[in-house]
Amino acid sequence: MTDVTEASFVDSLLHPGFYKLGYVTNDREQAVDVLSEQLGIEEFVPFEPAFTVTAGDGRTGEASLRCAFSAGRQLVIEVLQPVDGLVDIFTESLTDSGGFQLVFHHVAVLVEDLGAVKKAAAGLRLTPAIEAHLPSGMSFTYLKLPGLGHYVEHDQYDGDSGAFLDSVRDKRIAKRQTAQRRWHQGPPHPPQTQRRTNDGQQGRGPQGRGGTVPRPGPHGGGPLDGPGLPAAQPDHRRRP
Repeated sequence: MTDVTEASFVDSLLHPGFYKLGYVTNDREQAVDVLSEQLGIEEFVPFEPAFTVTAGDGRTGEASLRCAFSAGRQLVIEVLQPVDGLVDIFTESLTDSGGFQLVFHHVAVLVEDLGAVKKAAAGLRLTPAIEAHLPSGMSFTYLKLPGLGHYVEHDQYDGDSGAFLDSVRDKRIAKRQTAQRRWHQGPPHPPQTQRRTNDGQQGRGPQGRGGTVPRPGPHGGGPLDGPGLPAAQPDHRRRP
C-alpha cells in the first residue's frame, strides 16, 4: 500500500488500497441471496460486529451490525444490516416504505496512516461521520464525499487485526455452475442395433464393414466418455 501524504485528500480517495464496495440492507440473508443469484457471487462469509464509535457530532456509543463479505477475491462486496446503537449513517440510506432494500453506501480503502487521511480531509473541512479504534488494532473512519453522495471508509489494520479480511479474500471457493448436467438412468439416445442386409448378413455399421454399433451404458459411458465424464457402468437391467 502507498502512504497517504498530507498534501491532498484525493491521494486517499484515488488510492491503490481500494478493496471494497459496501451496500446497506434491511435483510442480510436476502441481500446475499440476491447478489448470489443475480450476479453469481459464489460465497459470502457472515459476521456480526459490535464496536464503540464516535460520531461526527461528538456522540460516543456502541454500534452493532449484521454483515457479510464476499469471498475468494481481493476486491470485496460487503453487505451491512444496521441493528442497534449509533448506526445512523447506515440507516439514513434506507426508507420506511417497507419491503426489501439493498442500497450502495460506500467504497473502502486500506491505508497505512489514518491520521494523515484525517488531516488531509480536515483541509477540505471534511469531518468523519463516525470513527472507531478497536481493541483488535483496527481503526477506521467514514467520510461523506461532497457532490458524490456516498461515503468512503478508510481502514488501518495494525498487528494481526487484518487476519479475518485476509482469510476471506484468500478463501478457496467453488465456482458457481452456470448449468447443471443431468444424468439419466437410461441411455441418452435410443439403443442402436445392428442393421442387416437383404441377404441376412450384417451391414456396415459405424465401426466399418461387418462392425457392430457399441451401445452406450446407462450413464452415457463407453465410447461416449469424454474428459470429466463418468465412466460407463454395467447395465444391470439387461438379462444375460
